[in-house]
Amino acid sequence: GRAAGSPVYVDAPLSYGQRALWFLQQLNPESAAYNIARAVHVRGALDVRILEHAFQGLMDRHALLRATFAAPLGEPVAHIHTHMRVGFQEEDASSWTNDRLYERLAEELYRPFDLARGPLMRVSCFTYSPDDHVVMLAVHHTVADLWSVAVLLHELDQLYLAEKNN
Repeated sequence: GRAAGSPVYVDAPLSYGQRALWFLQQLNPESAAYNIARAVHVRGALDVRILEHAFQGLMDRHALLRATFAAPLGEPVAHIHTHMRVGFQEEDASSWTNDRLYERLAEELYRPFDLARGPLMRVSCFTYSPDDHVVMLAVHHTVADLWSVAVLLHELDQLYLAEKNN
């Protein structure tokens, strides 16, 4: 399953770890066991459009974040797409209680990824006010691990600041 309108520039074999994760996900496609998520409370001015653009910049720079995984001939391969839109959503949380926020964070954490369709990185921005946001990054473990998420967040910070200062 290739994402509609998203040409593939390379089909790559999976690493041993990716093959294991792909297989386990096939056994239980609704599982979120291999989701990795990080939520950050951002106090202060945040330009949500620049944030979305910075996350898109991460997708554009890192081929693995544009990958989908399928086994059209029985053997799983990674389809690396030339372009893929980042899964970015903003929600107005101005009337929410903390319990509602935690409920939404849990829903996003436990929402399964579709390895064959992608994207395998998504971002949720919950906006309380122009100066108060909670931003959650979720990725599937086939394309990132805890170490690489830390690297991506550091790179995101630099992309956001560069875009903001232009």
